[in-house]
Amino acid sequence: MTPFSTVLESLMKEKNIKTYALAQYCGIDRSNMYKVLKGKRNPASEEVVNRMAEYMQLTPVEQKRLLEAYQITVVGAATYYRRKSVKNFLTSFSLEECNMRESALEQEYMTVSVDEQIFRGDGTLVRGRQLKYLISSVLNVEMQKGDGKISLIMQPDNDYVMDILFLAGVKKDYLKMEHIFCLSNANEVSSEKKDYNLECLRKILPMFVQCKCSYKPYCYYDNIASHRNRFNLLSSLIITSDYAVAFSAEENYGVLLTGENTIQYLQTLFENLKQDTVLMACKMDTLEGQMERFASVNINSGGVGFQADACLVPLLPPEFLGHFLKEALLSQPVVREKSEEYLSFSGEMMAKTNSTFLFSQAGIERFLRDGRLSELPESIYYPLDYKARLLLLGKLMKECESGKYRMLREEVPVAETDICLFSSPTDGYLLVPTTRGDRIFLEIRESGLLNAFLDYFKSLDDKSIYSEEETVAILKQILKRNKG
Repeated sequence: MTPFSTVLESLMKEKNIKTYALAQYCGIDRSNMYKVLKGKRNPASEEVVNRMAEYMQLTPVEQKRLLEAYQITVVGAATYYRRKSVKNFLTSFSLEECNMRESALEQEYMTVSVDEQIFRGDGTLVRGRQLKYLISSVLNVEMQKGDGKISLIMQPDNDYVMDILFLAGVKKDYLKMEHIFCLSNANEVSSEKKDYNLECLRKILPMFVQCKCSYKPYCYYDNIASHRNRFNLLSSLIITSDYAVAFSAEENYGVLLTGENTIQYLQTLFENLKQDTVLMACKMDTLEGQMERFASVNINSGGVGFQADACLVPLLPPEFLGHFLKEALLSQPVVREKSEEYLSFSGEMMAKTNSTFLFSQAGIERFLRDGRLSELPESIYYPLDYKARLLLLGKLMKECESGKYRMLREEVPVAETDICLFSSPTDGYLLVPTTRGDRIFLEIRESGLLNAFLDYFKSLDDKSIYSEEETVAILKQILKRNKG
């Protein structure tokens, strides 16, 4: 039996559906229908599955359940749920939620008063709420230092600690945080049917999007189930200037460690462990750094890019700089020179790339309304005037004729927040807005994440993406409507 045959058989029994009648309605040979019910054969397409649902008069929920079972059977559970995780990641990012989270956490953690007595229990086992108070106290003491540094060996799904670190990073720009954690070496799906490595990225993303402090995530690979085995007693560790807390992954129990020699030893151990990790993502928060990293991305590697308003910067003529770049930047020769080099380089690369760039109609219409480009922070340029917007739309239309740019169909969900993503087998990046109004560039170095994003985009078919002809026709209509 397969997931599909199991669900189909259950629904047929529940609704008293005869095999022959269903086969006849769907145009399937009766013997083949029996093979489908036994899990020895799959329906030829989703259209056949929808005909089955139609005949059985399934509710929308039941039809969704049947179709999901079919997709799981065809591609495998791990691939199906990984693609679903990517889609949720791309559509659920919200700056409003980040702001609400910051307000809620500030009330919960920043009013915590530290009792010095708790630091006199070196080596004493603590449990439950007492352990949480110990962790928050150790972190709060370090936050008050002008040169505070926090080192962690801990999974990012420890919400209690990550919440405190997040709020500390928002308030204390001088803090330095280094974080070592384990990623799945099998790209496995968690018990919640989510891609584990992608969930780790989701957990640490607020540390980049909102925090002002330095945060560096280092990862290594292991079997997550083995890593979380209950025999790994004190698998999590927080090290600050004066204290360390070793505790279980479930926060059931832990111990406080003090003493100059002990802390120094643990800090040395942490530095040694870093040698066996890779930096999962690297934040570029300067314009020069972002341009340099953009220029180094290999877009000739058969990758896929996504942003709602299309990747328009490579289509900008260099002379646009003098019209729209703000005077403060134009007066800096180095910045102007790098900007001109970047526009020229990106235009040349786009002309010969074999990558595909996806966008949405809603994103293009938003660009026509406000003249803003997702790739650039709003603080460095003025909105493009209407003539320039229409010029870029015309250039985009020509690129769409070759299939280099493709438009997502309207029913495909996309992020409300302007995020830009590029993924290839070798490298990639994520460009996201921050609550401060600027943008950060995250270089993605973890191969499992790159492959997850790439697989999702390449799995999109004609039901999700307009053809070249359809895309050009829609853009012509938009251009005609706006010229009028």
